[in-house]
Amino acid sequence: MTYNELAERVRYLKENTMSKYGMSRAVEEYGDEREAKGLEKGLAAGRAEGADRMAGLVSVLLKAGRTEDLQKASYDTDYREQLFKEFGIA
Repeated sequence: MTYNELAERVRYLKENTMSKYGMSRAVEEYGDEREAKGLEKGLAAGRAEGADRMAGLVSVLLKAGRTEDLQKASYDTDYREQLFKEFGIA
């Protein structure tokens, strides 16, 4: 590389510093968007799993005629978890 080529490249980089920072900001924003979409997908999957789990508990309790347990499970999270364990609902 000649001195002129090096000087030209250094001058270019100095003049275009803002574009470098703009690109960095764009990459960061892209990462933030991807993170938000991933979080959204994870929350949706978690909600679906929770709904399926609760539906399984409702079904088991109704078949067993344990409507009082079902009613208590609707508001008492500790009791609900106890019932999940009792019936092996993962």
